[in-house]
Amino acid sequence: MSARASATRYARARFDVALKESDPEVVGRDLSGFAALVAGHAELERALGHPAVPAAHKRSLVEALAARGGRSAPVTKLLALLADR
Repeated sequence: MSARASATRYARARFDVALKESDPEVVGRDLSGFAALVAGHAELERALGHPAVPAAHKRSLVEALAARGGRSAPVTKLLALLADR
């Protein structure tokens, strides 16, 4: 199995856990809010999507933004996982 396929399966599993640990409406709101934040800042979008930016930097950035935005813990974990991949 490729690393991408493995990461995709893990992300789906983490999403399922987030839904079980938290209210689905909260998960949806948190994910939508984070997506809107990233989409609203071109530089942030480029940094998170650029392959030359190390995963550790992306993860730190995502965790800081999630904490600052008051995202739920399950969603923060999911976003950090996605940033790693």
